Amino acid sequence: MQLSGNALKLFACFFMVVDHVGFLFFPEIALFRIIGRLALPLFAFLLAVGFTKTRDQKKYLQRLSLFAVVSQVPYMAFLYAAGADVWRLNIFITLALGLFALMCAQGVREKAAKVLIVCAIAIVAQVLAADYGTFGVLLIAAHHVFLQRRSLGAGAIVIFSVLYSVFAFLVNGFLWQICSLFALPLVFLYNGEKGISIPRSFFYWFYPVHLAFLTLLFYFLF
Repeated sequence: MQLSGNALKLFACFFMVVDHVGFLFFPEIALFRIIGRLALPLFAFLLAVGFTKTRDQKKYLQRLSLFAVVSQVPYMAFLYAAGADVWRLNIFITLALGLFALMCAQGVREKAAKVLIVCAIAIVAQVLAADYGTFGVLLIAAHHVFLQRRSLGAGAIVIFSVLYSVFAFLVNGFLWQICSLFALPLVFLYNGEKGISIPRSFFYWFYPVHLAFLTLLFYFLF
């Protein structure tokens, strides 16, 4: 079995919704959060693919940045409803920073300089309190490497995921993040094709719209 890019996007959206439903409505049921851990690796991989295939990287970055702005209020409202810290930046910020890191690194020849650039931007993501912070940016970079050298990239993905899982365990006592590695088999099934025709705007709008819908539903029910 092989999976197209749009099929992976639909999987990523599904896992994300399951995660957010669990976070807001069923915080005591770990299974929702465990399933949700598969979303970020797929989005990171798809962004790395988009980086290599887009005709205009700057416009790609502009779209991500625009929806980062559009999504921030729904994201904060969602966090507020869940009783979480609202002073965080949404995942589009993380994706935009990850893309920016790849764009900056591609113009540099020295590998050490590339690593330093990516790490610096990853630290910025953490300082800005972007969703997944440093780990999110590093995961995007690891998936970019995966597209070029599978063994090296897969190793980096595993290492970053394990380290972040240990960090998350030390902070909140949960090891959910280690389950993100279950997304790796899906990544290996990617066939390089776009797949079924779905408007690109659908995937951009899906994030803020589903957050707003879940928040409104929560207040309606409770």
